[in-house]
Formats: sequence, structure tokens, C-alpha cells
Amino acid sequence: MAAIAMTMAASCDNGGSSSRNNRINLGDETIGIGSAYSFWWVSSDDNGRPWSNYEFLLLPCTSWDGYDDAEWDFYFDVYLDGAVFEIPTGRFELGNELDMAAFTLYTDDGYEDLIAASGVLEVNSLRNGYSITFNGTAEDGTPMSASWSGPVELMPM
Repeated sequence: MAAIAMTMAASCDNGGSSSRNNRINLGDETIGIGSAYSFWWVSSDDNGRPWSNYEFLLLPCTSWDGYDDAEWDFYFDVYLDGAVFEIPTGRFELGNELDMAAFTLYTDDGYEDLIAASGVLEVNSLRNGYSITFNGTAEDGTPMSASWSGPVELMPM
């Protein structure tokens, strides 16, 4: 956690939002979020039953074009039974529908992950977008949370 906390203030050129609603907290550190995306696909198991995978990605950049220069991301991976063709809303608990929650810091030497050991992701529909809220604890005991209110760009895979 120390390496992440010391270097995460830097982000891509167009920076993150300083809005109180669009932020990540890792221990005592707070950083702004610039945009939110959801990638999804539908598949089926060996018995032909459909399932859906939605991956939520919070970024410091305000556009997808800036992702190559982003120095961090916060990632959530949700699996649902059935074919779901819109951003799912509800409460997703780590170990159930929520398969993974991780903050990743990209460095010159590769990357560092702060992976959640427990937590809950809540996604709600708003008039002009979605609210995404995560509250959890990392494997090393660091409290971690994220909060986004605004548009979420849906990107089918």
C-alpha cells in the first residue's frame, strides 16, 4: 500500500474529477475519478444456460482515449445468471456476484494491485447515468471505497 499511496496523485494529462461524488479512498488517500465504463458479454455454460459478465472500470481520464496514459484504474467484475443486456443495478457482494474488486497502479516496472478481500458494489440507475459505490477492505487490511455518479459508457465485447 505504501508505494500506491506515495505515487497515485499523478494521473493522465486531463486528470480526474475532484467532485465529492466521484472519488476513490484508499486508506487515508483520496483521488478523483474522471470517467466510468462497463464492458460486457453474454455466454453460456456447458448445459446451455446463459450467463452475463459486466466489468466496471473507473479511470482518472475523462475519455477512453486517455486510458493508455492512465496511471491507475479501479476494476469491478460482476457475473450474473441469464442474459443481461443492460447495465445491471443492485447490490453485488464480493464472493457472490462480485468476483473481483481491485485498484491497480501502473508503474515503470509493471503494476501493483490492491485487491479487495471483502466488499459490496452497489449500482443504481440515475436520470442521467448511474451511481456506482464500492465499500470494502483490501487483503492487507486497507479500507477501500469508490463512489461515482454520472454517465457510464457501455462497451460490448
